[in-house]
Amino acid sequence: MTEVFSKETPSRCILAFTVIGFVFLANASAESCVQDHNGGYGPNVTTVVRSLLSQKDNKLCRPYTTDNAPVLVTTELNLVSISQFREADMEFTAEMYFRQAWHDPRLAFGVTMGNSTVPVITLYGDLSDSLWQPDTYFENEVQGKIHELTIKNKYMRVYSDGRVMTSLRVTLSCSCAMDFRKFPMDKQNCGISFASYGYTTADIVYQWADERVTWAHDQEIAQFVLEKIETENLTRRYITGDFSALGIRLRLNRRLGHYLTRVYVPAVLIVMLSWLSFYLDRHSAPARVSLGITTVLTMTTLLIGIGQGSLPVVSYVKALDWYLFVSYCMVFGAFAEYAVINHRDKSYFLKLRRRSRMHNVKHNGCSVDKITVEEVNNTSDMLYHCMEAQGNKIVTETLELSEPLTRKVNKTCLDWLKSTFLDPPGLIDEWSKKLFPLIFTLFNFFYWIYYLVICK
Repeated sequence: MTEVFSKETPSRCILAFTVIGFVFLANASAESCVQDHNGGYGPNVTTVVRSLLSQKDNKLCRPYTTDNAPVLVTTELNLVSISQFREADMEFTAEMYFRQAWHDPRLAFGVTMGNSTVPVITLYGDLSDSLWQPDTYFENEVQGKIHELTIKNKYMRVYSDGRVMTSLRVTLSCSCAMDFRKFPMDKQNCGISFASYGYTTADIVYQWADERVTWAHDQEIAQFVLEKIETENLTRRYITGDFSALGIRLRLNRRLGHYLTRVYVPAVLIVMLSWLSFYLDRHSAPARVSLGITTVLTMTTLLIGIGQGSLPVVSYVKALDWYLFVSYCMVFGAFAEYAVINHRDKSYFLKLRRRSRMHNVKHNGCSVDKITVEEVNNTSDMLYHCMEAQGNKIVTETLELSEPLTRKVNKTCLDWLKSTFLDPPGLIDEWSKKLFPLIFTLFNFFYWIYYLVICK
Protein backbone atom coordinates (compact mmCIF):
# COMPACT_ATOMS: atom_id res chain seq x y z
CA MET A 1 0.00 0.00 0.00
CA THR A 2 2.89 2.37 0.83
CA GLU A 3 4.64 1.59 -2.42
CA VAL A 4 1.56 2.34 -4.47
CA PHE A 5 1.13 5.71 -2.74
CA SER A 6 4.73 6.67 -3.30
CA LYS A 7 4.49 5.85 -7.01
CA GLU A 8 1.27 7.87 -7.63
CA THR A 9 2.30 10.97 -5.69
CA PRO A 10 4.79 12.39 -8.28
CA SER A 11 2.26 12.05 -11.11
CA ARG A 12 -0.39 13.92 -9.12
CA CYS A 13 2.03 16.72 -8.32
CA ILE A 14 2.94 17.06 -11.98
CA LEU A 15 -0.76 17.25 -12.93
CA ALA A 16 -1.39 19.92 -10.29
CA PHE A 17 1.52 22.07 -11.45
CA THR A 18 0.30 21.71 -15.05
CA VAL A 19 -3.18 22.96 -14.14
CA ILE A 20 -1.74 25.89 -12.22
CA GLY A 21 0.42 26.75 -15.21
CA PHE A 22 -2.56 26.79 -17.58
CA VAL A 23 -4.51 29.03 -15.19
CA PHE A 24 -1.58 31.44 -14.97
CA LEU A 25 -1.24 31.59 -18.74
CA ALA A 26 -4.98 32.15 -19.16
CA ASN A 27 -4.93 35.06 -16.72
CA ALA A 28 -1.91 36.53 -18.45
CA SER A 29 -3.62 36.31 -21.83
CA ALA A 30 -6.79 37.85 -20.42
CA GLU A 31 -4.82 40.84 -19.17
CA SER A 32 -3.54 41.53 -22.69
CA CYS A 33 -6.13 40.27 -25.20
CA VAL A 34 -5.91 42.75 -28.09
CA GLN A 35 -3.56 42.08 -30.95
CA ASP A 36 -2.84 44.65 -33.64
CA HIS A 37 -2.36 44.06 -37.34
CA ASN A 38 1.41 43.83 -36.98
CA GLY A 39 1.17 40.88 -34.64
CA GLY A 40 2.26 42.74 -31.51
CA TYR A 41 0.18 43.21 -28.37
CA GLY A 42 -1.22 46.62 -27.51
CA PRO A 43 -1.56 48.17 -24.08
CA ASN A 44 -3.50 46.54 -21.32
CA VAL A 45 -7.17 46.73 -22.38
CA THR A 46 -8.40 45.94 -18.88
CA THR A 47 -6.50 48.91 -17.52
CA VAL A 48 -8.04 51.21 -20.13
CA VAL A 49 -11.56 49.94 -19.41
CA ARG A 50 -11.11 50.32 -15.66
CA SER A 51 -9.86 53.85 -16.19
CA LEU A 52 -12.92 54.73 -18.28
CA LEU A 53 -15.38 53.14 -15.88
CA SER A 54 -13.81 54.71 -12.80
CA GLN A 55 -14.97 58.20 -13.77
CA LYS A 56 -18.57 58.68 -12.66
CA ASP A 57 -19.10 61.64 -14.99
CA ASN A 58 -18.67 59.28 -17.93
CA LYS A 59 -22.05 57.77 -17.09
CA LEU A 60 -24.03 60.47 -15.30
CA CYS A 61 -23.46 63.50 -17.51
CA ARG A 62 -23.58 64.02 -21.23
CA PRO A 63 -20.34 65.06 -22.95
CA TYR A 64 -19.80 68.80 -23.17
CA THR A 65 -17.63 70.81 -25.50
CA THR A 66 -16.08 74.25 -25.12
CA ASP A 67 -18.95 75.91 -26.97
CA ASN A 68 -21.63 73.85 -25.16
CA ALA A 69 -22.95 72.57 -28.46
CA PRO A 70 -25.53 69.75 -28.33
CA VAL A 71 -24.43 66.18 -28.80
CA LEU A 72 -24.96 65.10 -32.39
CA VAL A 73 -26.33 61.55 -32.39
CA THR A 74 -26.15 59.75 -35.73
CA THR A 75 -28.75 57.01 -36.06
CA GLU A 76 -29.23 54.04 -38.35
CA LEU A 77 -32.00 51.41 -38.59
CA ASN A 78 -31.61 48.00 -40.11
CA LEU A 79 -35.05 46.40 -40.41
CA VAL A 80 -34.96 42.63 -40.17
CA SER A 81 -38.66 41.78 -40.35
CA ILE A 82 -42.07 43.44 -40.26
CA SER A 83 -44.87 41.11 -39.26
CA GLN A 84 -47.98 40.51 -37.20
CA PHE A 85 -50.23 43.34 -38.26
CA ARG A 86 -53.07 43.32 -35.74
CA GLU A 87 -55.82 45.44 -37.23
CA ALA A 88 -58.09 45.03 -34.21
CA ASP A 89 -55.48 46.69 -31.98
CA MET A 90 -54.02 48.85 -34.76
CA GLU A 91 -50.53 47.55 -34.04
CA PHE A 92 -47.68 45.92 -35.92
CA THR A 93 -44.42 44.21 -34.93
CA ALA A 94 -40.98 45.07 -36.27
CA GLU A 95 -37.58 43.54 -35.55
CA MET A 96 -34.52 45.69 -36.18
CA TYR A 97 -30.93 46.54 -35.41
CA PHE A 98 -30.86 50.01 -33.85
CA ARG A 99 -27.52 51.81 -33.98
CA GLN A 100 -26.48 55.18 -32.55
CA ALA A 101 -23.12 56.97 -32.77
CA TRP A 102 -21.80 60.14 -31.13
CA HIS A 103 -18.53 61.68 -29.97
CA ASP A 104 -17.48 61.73 -26.30
CA PRO A 105 -14.06 63.33 -25.85
CA ARG A 106 -13.85 62.05 -22.28
CA LEU A 107 -13.52 58.47 -23.60
CA ALA A 108 -10.53 59.15 -25.87
CA PHE A 109 -7.69 56.78 -24.93
CA GLY A 110 -5.11 57.36 -27.66
CA VAL A 111 -2.44 55.27 -25.86
CA THR A 112 0.25 53.90 -28.10
CA MET A 113 3.10 51.48 -27.54
CA GLY A 114 5.68 51.68 -30.29
CA ASN A 115 3.84 51.17 -33.55
CA SER A 116 0.93 49.42 -31.80
CA THR A 117 -2.36 51.13 -31.00
CA VAL A 118 -5.62 49.87 -29.46
CA PRO A 119 -8.08 51.05 -32.14
CA VAL A 120 -11.37 50.15 -30.44
CA ILE A 121 -12.75 48.60 -27.28
CA THR A 122 -15.97 46.61 -27.39
CA LEU A 123 -18.19 46.34 -24.32
CA TYR A 124 -20.91 43.69 -24.38
CA GLY A 125 -24.16 43.19 -22.52
CA ASP A 126 -24.74 45.05 -19.27
CA LEU A 127 -21.18 46.41 -19.31
CA SER A 128 -22.21 48.66 -22.19
CA ASP A 129 -24.61 50.44 -19.82
CA SER A 130 -21.72 51.63 -17.67
CA LEU A 131 -21.04 54.65 -19.90
CA TRP A 132 -23.26 57.56 -20.90
CA GLN A 133 -25.54 57.11 -23.86
CA PRO A 134 -28.57 59.00 -25.22
CA ASP A 135 -31.90 58.43 -23.44
CA THR A 136 -33.62 57.43 -26.67
CA TYR A 137 -37.14 56.04 -26.49
CA PHE A 138 -39.62 54.93 -29.17
CA GLU A 139 -42.64 57.21 -29.17
CA ASN A 140 -45.25 54.85 -30.60
CA GLU A 141 -43.96 51.73 -28.88
CA VAL A 142 -46.61 49.62 -27.16
CA GLN A 143 -44.31 46.81 -26.11
CA GLY A 144 -40.70 45.98 -26.82
CA LYS A 145 -37.80 43.81 -25.80
CA ILE A 146 -34.05 43.45 -26.28
CA HIS A 147 -33.15 39.90 -27.27
CA GLU A 148 -31.09 38.00 -24.73
CA LEU A 149 -30.35 34.65 -26.37
CA THR A 150 -27.69 33.51 -25.84
CA ILE A 151 -26.42 36.78 -24.39
CA LYS A 152 -27.88 40.26 -24.28
CA ASN A 153 -27.87 41.41 -27.90
CA LYS A 154 -26.24 44.75 -27.24
CA TYR A 155 -22.73 46.11 -27.50
CA MET A 156 -20.86 49.43 -27.33
CA ARG A 157 -17.72 50.23 -29.28
CA VAL A 158 -15.44 52.96 -27.96
CA TYR A 159 -12.84 54.23 -30.42
CA SER A 160 -9.51 55.71 -29.42
CA ASP A 161 -10.52 59.19 -30.60
CA GLY A 162 -13.64 59.25 -28.40
CA ARG A 163 -16.20 58.10 -30.97
CA VAL A 164 -18.86 55.81 -29.50
CA MET A 165 -21.26 53.49 -31.29
CA THR A 166 -23.98 51.34 -29.73
CA SER A 167 -25.98 48.61 -31.42
CA LEU A 168 -28.84 46.54 -30.11
CA ARG A 169 -31.28 44.02 -31.54
CA VAL A 170 -34.80 44.92 -30.52
CA THR A 171 -38.34 43.81 -31.34
CA LEU A 172 -41.06 46.45 -31.07
CA SER A 173 -44.83 46.38 -31.12
CA CYS A 174 -45.80 49.82 -32.40
CA SER A 175 -49.15 51.53 -32.71
CA CYS A 176 -50.36 52.63 -36.13
CA ALA A 177 -53.42 54.74 -36.93
CA MET A 178 -55.00 52.72 -39.76
CA ASP A 179 -57.81 53.71 -42.12
CA PHE A 180 -60.06 50.83 -43.23
CA ARG A 181 -62.48 52.62 -45.55
CA LYS A 182 -61.02 50.77 -48.56
CA PHE A 183 -60.31 47.51 -46.74
CA PRO A 184 -59.12 45.08 -48.10
CA MET A 185 -57.85 47.26 -50.98
CA ASP A 186 -56.43 49.72 -48.47
CA LYS A 187 -52.99 51.28 -48.18
CA GLN A 188 -51.60 51.92 -44.72
CA ASN A 189 -49.03 54.44 -43.62
CA CYS A 190 -47.32 53.16 -40.47
CA GLY A 191 -44.21 54.48 -38.85
CA ILE A 192 -41.59 54.18 -36.13
CA SER A 193 -40.39 57.35 -34.41
CA PHE A 194 -37.92 57.91 -31.59
CA ALA A 195 -36.68 60.89 -29.62
CA SER A 196 -34.83 61.86 -26.46
CA TYR A 197 -36.92 61.47 -23.35
CA GLY A 198 -35.28 64.14 -21.20
CA TYR A 199 -32.72 66.05 -23.23
CA THR A 200 -34.00 68.98 -25.28
CA THR A 201 -32.55 70.20 -28.56
CA ALA A 202 -30.03 72.21 -26.53
CA ASP A 203 -28.50 68.92 -25.36
CA ILE A 204 -29.12 66.30 -28.07
CA VAL A 205 -29.84 66.55 -31.78
CA TYR A 206 -30.54 63.42 -33.84
CA GLN A 207 -29.54 63.00 -37.45
CA TRP A 208 -29.67 60.13 -39.93
CA ALA A 209 -26.56 58.24 -40.99
CA ASP A 210 -25.65 58.01 -44.65
CA GLU A 211 -27.30 54.59 -45.02
CA ARG A 212 -30.27 55.70 -42.93
CA VAL A 213 -32.66 52.75 -43.15
CA THR A 214 -31.87 49.37 -44.67
CA TRP A 215 -34.32 46.58 -45.39
CA ALA A 216 -33.81 43.03 -46.59
CA HIS A 217 -36.06 43.15 -49.67
CA ASP A 218 -35.85 39.39 -50.13
CA GLN A 219 -38.12 39.00 -47.09
CA GLU A 220 -41.80 39.44 -47.84
CA ILE A 221 -44.45 40.73 -45.49
CA ALA A 222 -47.33 38.27 -45.32
CA GLN A 223 -50.16 40.81 -45.32
CA PHE A 224 -48.69 43.80 -47.15
CA VAL A 225 -46.37 44.83 -49.93
CA LEU A 226 -43.82 47.37 -48.73
CA GLU A 227 -43.79 50.03 -51.44
CA LYS A 228 -41.20 52.37 -49.95
CA ILE A 229 -39.64 53.64 -46.75
CA GLU A 230 -39.42 57.36 -46.05
CA THR A 231 -37.35 59.06 -43.35
CA GLU A 232 -38.41 62.09 -41.33
CA ASN A 233 -36.60 64.73 -39.29
CA LEU A 234 -38.91 65.93 -36.57
CA THR A 235 -39.01 68.32 -33.65
CA ARG A 236 -41.44 67.60 -30.86
CA ARG A 237 -42.67 70.69 -29.07
CA TYR A 238 -43.99 70.19 -25.54
CA ILE A 239 -44.54 72.44 -22.60
CA THR A 240 -41.19 71.26 -21.21
CA GLY A 241 -39.25 72.26 -24.34
CA ASP A 242 -38.37 71.20 -27.87
CA PHE A 243 -37.10 67.68 -28.43
CA SER A 244 -35.27 66.34 -31.47
CA ALA A 245 -36.78 63.24 -33.05
CA LEU A 246 -36.43 61.02 -36.10
CA GLY A 247 -38.92 58.72 -37.75
CA ILE A 248 -39.58 56.40 -40.66
CA ARG A 249 -42.80 55.96 -42.64
CA LEU A 250 -43.69 52.59 -44.12
CA ARG A 251 -45.91 52.79 -47.21
CA LEU A 252 -47.80 49.49 -47.19
CA ASN A 253 -50.19 48.09 -49.78
CA ARG A 254 -52.39 45.23 -48.58
CA ARG A 255 -52.28 41.92 -50.43
CA LEU A 256 -55.73 41.07 -51.82
CA GLY A 257 -55.23 37.36 -52.57
CA HIS A 258 -56.30 36.10 -49.15
CA TYR A 259 -59.62 37.97 -49.23
CA LEU A 260 -60.32 36.98 -52.83
CA THR A 261 -60.20 33.29 -51.94
CA ARG A 262 -61.81 33.56 -48.51
CA VAL A 263 -64.51 36.21 -49.02
CA TYR A 264 -65.15 37.48 -52.54
CA VAL A 265 -65.18 34.20 -54.47
CA PRO A 266 -67.43 32.43 -51.90
CA ALA A 267 -69.80 35.42 -51.90
CA VAL A 268 -70.07 35.34 -55.70
CA LEU A 269 -70.74 31.60 -55.71
CA ILE A 270 -73.44 31.93 -53.05
CA VAL A 271 -75.17 34.67 -55.04
CA MET A 272 -75.02 32.58 -58.21
CA LEU A 273 -76.36 29.58 -56.31
CA SER A 274 -79.42 31.60 -55.29
CA TRP A 275 -80.21 32.16 -58.98
CA LEU A 276 -80.86 28.45 -59.45
CA SER A 277 -84.26 28.90 -57.84
CA PHE A 278 -85.41 30.81 -60.94
CA TYR A 279 -85.02 27.61 -62.97
CA LEU A 280 -87.01 25.41 -60.58
CA ASP A 281 -90.73 24.83 -60.99
CA ARG A 282 -92.60 27.53 -59.14
CA HIS A 283 -95.05 24.92 -57.87
CA SER A 284 -92.18 23.01 -56.22
CA ALA A 285 -92.30 24.92 -52.95
CA PRO A 286 -90.01 22.64 -50.83
CA ALA A 287 -87.13 22.87 -53.32
CA ARG A 288 -87.27 26.62 -53.78
CA VAL A 289 -87.78 27.41 -50.09
CA SER A 290 -84.95 25.11 -49.02
CA LEU A 291 -82.56 26.61 -51.55
CA GLY A 292 -83.52 30.15 -50.56
CA ILE A 293 -83.12 29.60 -46.83
CA THR A 294 -79.80 27.82 -47.31
CA THR A 295 -78.28 30.62 -49.36
CA VAL A 296 -79.57 33.33 -47.02
CA LEU A 297 -78.17 31.62 -43.92
CA THR A 298 -74.84 30.92 -45.62
CA MET A 299 -74.54 34.54 -46.66
CA THR A 300 -75.46 35.65 -43.14
CA THR A 301 -72.66 33.50 -41.72
CA LEU A 302 -70.20 34.97 -44.20
CA LEU A 303 -71.35 38.51 -43.43
CA ILE A 304 -71.13 38.13 -39.65
CA GLY A 305 -68.16 35.82 -39.37
CA ILE A 306 -65.57 37.42 -41.68
CA GLY A 307 -63.26 39.88 -40.00
CA GLN A 308 -65.28 40.47 -36.84
CA GLY A 309 -62.45 39.34 -34.58
CA SER A 310 -59.59 40.78 -36.61
CA LEU A 311 -60.95 44.23 -37.46
CA PRO A 312 -61.69 47.12 -35.11
CA VAL A 313 -65.14 48.53 -34.54
CA VAL A 314 -65.21 51.67 -36.68
CA SER A 315 -67.95 54.19 -37.38
CA TYR A 316 -67.65 54.02 -41.18
CA VAL A 317 -68.48 51.29 -43.69
CA LYS A 318 -65.56 49.39 -45.20
CA ALA A 319 -65.32 48.32 -48.82
CA LEU A 320 -65.68 44.68 -47.82
CA ASP A 321 -68.87 45.51 -45.90
CA TRP A 322 -70.38 47.10 -49.00
CA TYR A 323 -69.69 44.01 -51.09
CA LEU A 324 -71.07 41.57 -48.53
CA PHE A 325 -74.12 43.77 -47.91
CA VAL A 326 -75.01 43.95 -51.61
CA SER A 327 -74.41 40.21 -51.98
CA TYR A 328 -76.70 39.57 -49.04
CA CYS A 329 -79.39 41.75 -50.62
CA MET A 330 -79.08 39.81 -53.89
CA VAL A 331 -79.52 36.49 -52.10
CA PHE A 332 -82.41 37.81 -50.04
CA GLY A 333 -84.02 39.24 -53.17
CA ALA A 334 -83.83 35.88 -54.93
CA PHE A 335 -85.54 34.27 -51.96
CA ALA A 336 -88.19 37.01 -51.74
CA GLU A 337 -88.87 36.61 -55.48
CA TYR A 338 -90.49 33.25 -54.81
CA ALA A 339 -92.83 34.85 -52.25
CA VAL A 340 -93.94 37.32 -54.94
CA ILE A 341 -94.50 34.49 -57.42
CA ASN A 342 -96.53 32.51 -54.90
CA HIS A 343 -98.71 35.54 -54.16
CA ARG A 344 -99.25 36.40 -57.83
CA ASP A 345 -99.94 32.76 -58.66
CA LYS A 346 -102.95 32.75 -56.32
CA SER A 347 -104.24 36.08 -57.63
CA TYR A 348 -103.85 34.94 -61.22
CA PHE A 349 -105.68 31.70 -60.49
CA LEU A 350 -108.65 33.62 -59.02
CA LYS A 351 -108.74 35.84 -62.10
CA LEU A 352 -108.90 32.80 -64.36
CA ARG A 353 -111.77 31.40 -62.35
CA ARG A 354 -113.73 34.62 -62.77
CA ARG A 355 -113.16 34.52 -66.52
CA SER A 356 -114.24 30.93 -66.77
CA ARG A 357 -117.72 31.76 -65.54
CA MET A 358 -118.74 32.68 -69.06
CA HIS A 359 -119.01 29.50 -71.03
CA ASN A 360 -121.66 27.77 -73.13
CA VAL A 361 -123.25 31.12 -73.96
CA LYS A 362 -126.23 30.97 -76.35
CA HIS A 363 -127.49 33.84 -78.38
CA ASN A 364 -130.05 33.64 -81.26
CA GLY A 365 -129.74 29.87 -81.20
CA CYS A 366 -125.99 30.02 -81.61
CA SER A 367 -124.22 27.55 -79.42
CA VAL A 368 -120.80 28.86 -78.28
CA ASP A 369 -118.08 26.37 -77.38
CA LYS A 370 -115.16 28.84 -76.98
CA ILE A 371 -115.09 32.40 -75.80
CA THR A 372 -112.43 34.94 -76.79
CA VAL A 373 -111.99 38.01 -74.64
CA GLU A 374 -110.93 41.29 -76.21
CA GLU A 375 -110.63 44.75 -74.86
CA VAL A 376 -111.66 47.52 -77.19
CA ASN A 377 -110.57 51.15 -76.81
CA ASN A 378 -109.63 50.60 -73.14
CA THR A 379 -113.33 50.48 -72.16
CA SER A 380 -114.72 48.35 -69.42
CA ASP A 381 -117.13 46.49 -71.72
CA MET A 382 -115.73 43.16 -72.82
CA LEU A 383 -116.96 41.95 -76.21
CA TYR A 384 -117.32 38.25 -76.74
CA HIS A 385 -117.42 36.82 -80.19
CA CYS A 386 -119.68 33.84 -80.75
CA MET A 387 -118.45 31.66 -83.51
CA GLU A 388 -120.52 28.83 -84.98
CA ALA A 389 -119.55 26.56 -87.74
CA GLN A 390 -122.35 26.28 -90.28
CA GLY A 391 -121.20 24.09 -93.05
CA ASN A 392 -118.22 25.73 -94.68
CA LYS A 393 -118.98 29.15 -93.17
CA ILE A 394 -118.16 30.59 -89.83
CA VAL A 395 -120.80 32.88 -88.45
CA THR A 396 -119.49 35.44 -85.97
CA GLU A 397 -121.77 37.38 -83.69
CA THR A 398 -120.82 39.98 -81.17
CA LEU A 399 -122.35 39.75 -77.73
CA GLU A 400 -121.98 42.51 -75.19
CA LEU A 401 -121.73 41.12 -71.68
CA SER A 402 -124.10 42.38 -69.11
CA GLU A 403 -121.42 41.98 -66.39
CA PRO A 404 -118.08 43.43 -67.41
CA LEU A 405 -114.98 41.78 -65.92
CA THR A 406 -113.35 45.06 -64.95
CA ARG A 407 -114.84 48.35 -63.86
CA LYS A 408 -111.79 50.60 -64.41
CA VAL A 409 -112.09 52.93 -67.35
CA ASN A 410 -108.33 53.56 -67.85
CA LYS A 411 -105.34 51.39 -67.03
CA THR A 412 -103.02 52.73 -64.36
CA CYS A 413 -99.25 52.37 -64.25
CA LEU A 414 -99.61 49.59 -61.72
CA ASP A 415 -101.93 47.70 -64.05
CA TRP A 416 -99.41 48.04 -66.85
CA LEU A 417 -96.62 46.72 -64.63
CA LYS A 418 -98.74 43.79 -63.55
CA SER A 419 -99.75 42.88 -67.07
CA THR A 420 -96.17 43.25 -68.37
CA PHE A 421 -94.07 41.70 -65.61
CA LEU A 422 -96.39 39.81 -63.26
CA ASP A 423 -99.07 38.14 -65.39
CA PRO A 424 -98.77 35.29 -65.86
CA PRO A 425 -96.57 34.58 -62.78
CA GLY A 426 -94.09 32.64 -64.90
CA LEU A 427 -92.93 35.98 -66.34
CA ILE A 428 -91.42 36.89 -62.95
CA ASP A 429 -88.95 34.02 -63.22
CA GLU A 430 -88.15 34.95 -66.80
CA TRP A 431 -87.40 38.54 -65.87
CA SER A 432 -85.43 37.47 -62.78
CA LYS A 433 -83.17 35.26 -64.90
CA LYS A 434 -82.10 38.39 -66.75
CA LEU A 435 -82.25 41.17 -64.17
CA PHE A 436 -80.47 39.54 -61.22
CA PRO A 437 -77.29 38.58 -63.14
CA LEU A 438 -77.30 41.95 -64.91
CA ILE A 439 -77.55 43.95 -61.66
CA PHE A 440 -74.87 41.90 -59.91
CA THR A 441 -72.54 42.15 -62.90
CA LEU A 442 -72.91 45.93 -63.06
CA PHE A 443 -72.32 46.20 -59.35
CA ASN A 444 -69.08 44.19 -59.60
CA PHE A 445 -67.91 46.28 -62.54
CA PHE A 446 -68.37 49.61 -60.78
CA TYR A 447 -67.15 48.22 -57.43
CA TRP A 448 -63.77 47.03 -58.70
CA ILE A 449 -63.30 50.03 -61.01
CA TYR A 450 -63.91 52.40 -58.13
CA TYR A 451 -61.62 50.77 -55.56
CA LEU A 452 -58.85 49.52 -57.83
CA VAL A 453 -58.65 52.35 -60.38
CA ILE A 454 -60.39 55.52 -59.19
CA CYS A 455 -59.39 55.33 -55.51
CA LYS A 456 -56.01 53.73 -56.10
